[in-house]
Amino acid sequence: MQFKPCGNRLLVKRIEITQTESGLELPTGLKSNQAEIFEIGSGVENTELKRGMQVMIGSSIPIILNSKEYRIVYEKDIVGVFID
Repeated sequence: MQFKPCGNRLLVKRIEITQTESGLELPTGLKSNQAEIFEIGSGVENTELKRGMQVMIGSSIPIILNSKEYRIVYEKDIVGVFID
């Protein structure tokens, strides 16, 4: 099943982080606000946001698609973009 968010919403999937860059092990079940963009609604105005980008998200709504957990997030709740 495919899903396209409406308006200024994005479909993202949280990225599980188990270890920091410095090697510190993080507790299991710790919720990360780092996510990957999977789909972008037609009302999203920021043209820099692209599929596959890693972003930091604020509040979001959980959704299950094909037995996987994703999040719906408003464009305004994208806190920042990770740059390599």
